Amino acid sequence: MEAGTGVAILGPAGVGKSRLLHELSNRARDARMEVVPVVATVSTRTIQFAPFVDLLPDGPTPDELSMLDAARQQLATRSAPRGVIVAVDDAPLLDRASLAFLTSIVTSRVATVALTARTGEPMAPDLVDLWAKGEIERVDLTGLSEEEARLLVEARLGSVTETLHRELWRLSQGNPLVLHELIEGALGVSITQDETRQWDLTGSIVDSPRLADLLASRVRLLGEHLRHSLEVVALGAPLPIDVADRMLGADLADLEERGLIEVAGEGSGMVVPAHPLYGEVLRAQIPTSRIRVIHRRLVEDCLAVGASVDPLRLAVWQLESGEHIDDEAALAGAREAIQRHHPAVGVP
Repeated sequence: MEAGTGVAILGPAGVGKSRLLHELSNRARDARMEVVPVVATVSTRTIQFAPFVDLLPDGPTPDELSMLDAARQQLATRSAPRGVIVAVDDAPLLDRASLAFLTSIVTSRVATVALTARTGEPMAPDLVDLWAKGEIERVDLTGLSEEEARLLVEARLGSVTETLHRELWRLSQGNPLVLHELIEGALGVSITQDETRQWDLTGSIVDSPRLADLLASRVRLLGEHLRHSLEVVALGAPLPIDVADRMLGADLADLEERGLIEVAGEGSGMVVPAHPLYGEVLRAQIPTSRIRVIHRRLVEDCLAVGASVDPLRLAVWQLESGEHIDDEAALAGAREAIQRHHPAVGVP
């Protein structure tokens, strides 16, 4: 940044992009650099130039070119002895005029740009070109390793049982924000200390309002149709790819591109939520009436494409739908339940 090269910090939600941008900004101020913080949001996306309005002393104008020029001049006046940094959080949410201004800052070198962007979300080509063409440097953040996650848990809690460690790792998959919310949402409720003062798992840790709010923030941009498709995967996973293709259509590729689902296995793979938390929390939030509808579609589409699905799962889906759909599926599931001594389909 001191050399004047901009940076794009990319990674999945919750991995620490905003925190890293915040730390970078603080260190830049300590180094006597001027920092202009900019936050793009869903709300400001519909308001022209809203994220940069502080750079317009006379306010926005209908003349976009003069407005951009006025903002660029104002930015130049703020330059400190060691330069000025424009720090943009969630850059893909910039409105068209703001994105045009951001790209002009980079190309004119009037300031150094640091931005964050969430991988898996749609981005404007002009934004992608900033790092694709080498105008700024791209830095990709990944989650914690299992050992790093263990150290973080122990730094927060102290002594922890292996059972709790495994469950926190399974659900967080090394995502720092998810790990934080899992702990804070369940601490003292389903994460408690035993007689040896060691923290242990004593119940479900996916039922907290904190996790529900976190998940809602992840899927709020999907729209109702994509969210419903994600619910299908949450209830049906692991879902045969041919069934998923029939049920989700174009949404299948869209959800995979956004990093919300993935196809596991070679060849005839199975579609599953990309993160265990999506499946567990979504299943707890889906209304009962919609659960019945999804289960009915799962049965009908599995039978229609002749998918290879565990007969017991198919029978349970049929029961959960509240309707009698297919005799053979019910009988096959009952046989499996008897052989496995499984009460799922109500067979003694």
